[in-house]
Amino acid sequence: MPSLSSRHYNSGMTWKTIACVALAAGLGGCGRPVLGPLPSPDDPRYADAWIAQHVQARLDGDRELRMYQFHVQSCQSVVWIQGAVPSERLRARAERLVADSPRVRGVRNNILVVGHAPPGQ
Repeated sequence: MPSLSSRHYNSGMTWKTIACVALAAGLGGCGRPVLGPLPSPDDPRYADAWIAQHVQARLDGDRELRMYQFHVQSCQSVVWIQGAVPSERLRARAERLVADSPRVRGVRNNILVVGHAPPGQ
């Protein structure tokens, strides 16, 4: 006779399934339901989170900057960026990309230039 635990395991009810059902039911531990409208960037409660997410996506999508890791924070539409790049040119590129992002009022560039870029950089 199989044990209780093996019978439940073989029935297909795994911890992954239970976790997915809990998340779908809105029990993921978040303060708001999983399903529903996305917050508007015009809502002041979400504006800085939207800005930080948008800026991070722009940095991650840039062909010259995507290989570097950046930490992005926004407070009252002023964006702080941290990370490390091999040249001043890439540091300036990241700052311009952030400054040209929608809803950004200021940039605090804390990106470090480490090492030397290859010739032509």
